[in-house]
Amino acid sequence: MNHSLELPSLSLPARLTALRAEIQAEAQSILAQYMGECSPIELAAHPSAINLAHYLALRRRDLRSLQEDLAEAGVSSLGRCESHVMATLDQVIAILQHGYRPPLRGSDVRYPSYREGKSLLEHNTRRLFGPSDRERTARIMVTLPTEAAFDPALIEELMAKGMNCARINCAHDDRVTWRAMVDNIIHARQATGKKCAILMDLAGQKIRTRMPAAQGAGLKLKVTRNGQAVEPALLALVRAEANDPVDARAWLAVSAAVHGRMAIGDRLVFTDARGKPRQIDIVAQGEDGEWIGACAQNAVINADTRCVVQRRDALAQFSPVCELSVARLPARTRPRRLFVGDRLLLCRELDPQDNGPPRVGCTHPRVLEQLRPGHAVWFDDGKLGTVVEHVDAQCAALRVVQGRPAGVKLRDDKGINFPDLHLHVPCLTDKDLDDLDFVCEHADMVGFSFVQSGRDMKALIKALAERGAGHLSVIAKIETQVAVRNLPEIILTTLPHHCFGVMIARGDLAVELGGERLAEIQEELMWLCEAAHVPVIWATQVLEGLTKQGVSSRPELTDAAMSGRAECVMLNKGAYLPRAVNVLDSILTRMQDHQHKKVSRMRALHW
Repeated sequence: MNHSLELPSLSLPARLTALRAEIQAEAQSILAQYMGECSPIELAAHPSAINLAHYLALRRRDLRSLQEDLAEAGVSSLGRCESHVMATLDQVIAILQHGYRPPLRGSDVRYPSYREGKSLLEHNTRRLFGPSDRERTARIMVTLPTEAAFDPALIEELMAKGMNCARINCAHDDRVTWRAMVDNIIHARQATGKKCAILMDLAGQKIRTRMPAAQGAGLKLKVTRNGQAVEPALLALVRAEANDPVDARAWLAVSAAVHGRMAIGDRLVFTDARGKPRQIDIVAQGEDGEWIGACAQNAVINADTRCVVQRRDALAQFSPVCELSVARLPARTRPRRLFVGDRLLLCRELDPQDNGPPRVGCTHPRVLEQLRPGHAVWFDDGKLGTVVEHVDAQCAALRVVQGRPAGVKLRDDKGINFPDLHLHVPCLTDKDLDDLDFVCEHADMVGFSFVQSGRDMKALIKALAERGAGHLSVIAKIETQVAVRNLPEIILTTLPHHCFGVMIARGDLAVELGGERLAEIQEELMWLCEAAHVPVIWATQVLEGLTKQGVSSRPELTDAAMSGRAECVMLNKGAYLPRAVNVLDSILTRMQDHQHKKVSRMRALHW
């Protein structure tokens, strides 16, 4: 619905009075749409819900002509009314009719005033992230790398340079690593005297590739190397009789006798399949009894690899304890390089034979039931674009329509996006529900990945209530077209139950919407959230060049400057994280004197 306000026969105050009456009536209708998701009393009495309904009613109208007339009259043109819609209309009408006077409000008025709207957003931001740091009001969130579990000094440095919130992504690592990260955050709080909230993101129902396994291949351990920093490769050592681990971590099976003699602090010394001397340090033990090893150099392990298990003796010297041989290795998957014009089969089940076009499976094969010719399918965060040509009972035939000239290597466990579909998949996976037990015990906020509707939010609210975690704050990660369309529903369902925030996950959104639409949608999401007094996290690729390579581009510096319009800005992991936090802290502190939300501030210029 898009109303026009062309009423030239009416005076400007009369046009605004008519607009106010329309918005008041339509807001009641908007709230009524969501009464099934939430108690009518809760919504009708919630000032943020009321204001969001007013804003939605206002923005269904084309206001440009009215705004021009208001600007000519020298009054507010309604361009900054997100957090206080009706209060702005009331004041503008009063000024036009009688000249300026302080706003008069009866005791029965439930919509927020100008100052109350700003105060509600600031209050909710403090509840989510804690008090603002130094002179900066926008908070800084950092996605912790695996090394943060084994390097307490890294978290202390990040907090000292301005990190206000640490994000732990449950799609990676495991409970042992997460617990070590949480312990290091608690220690850093005590050491620095600073507060740092903990957000734990549920992995969610992200659909990922499954590639055919290559038989007889060795296990590659690959460290993450950015500049001078090295994040070790992690390896799980399981008992030979145990089932194969289902997570993505590298693993190998060893005899029960040797497994039972190992301990944290041991090291495995070996010559890898390429003849290179290597060692693995045992750094933790998982909940299922597996030993977690860290290897600081790339290595290749095959069935013939022999290791010596060493342990420090009374003189702190490493001495042999026993020998270890490989009982079982995971099968390795083989990547496929694809070019524009190539065909690809997305299959329910992978055929071990590799005849014809390359085949790839996915973690939720029933999605093939929804695919139709012409639908777009994107792989690996938009690196490879395909379109569906036809679908049968076993496979969907795809044609590659976008990729780099040198081709794109499609690998196992890479994300798949279906922007043309409303995916009928469980909003909370079995893994999510299992991880939620840990999250409720250790985190301040839970991130809900791939949420798409108010019904999804109700499922999470119910799961939290069952765990006695009604106090936990909730972050809805907006990652799909469906979630964008349903944002009002998502907000109104959650507001009465939990302290609530929204993450604009620009990576997946860019794939879902197309990069050219991302900037527009990003702004609209921020306006809606401000209308509901919901804090926003500006996420994905902020200062990415600086974080990963130590060198920032001009566009990403500008992006970082604009990110200060959100209540929190997220950095992803990289070798230069402390430096990136320091730069972002400086940019946000400087820019807040010039810009707040959509308002340009007129700080004195020094010329």
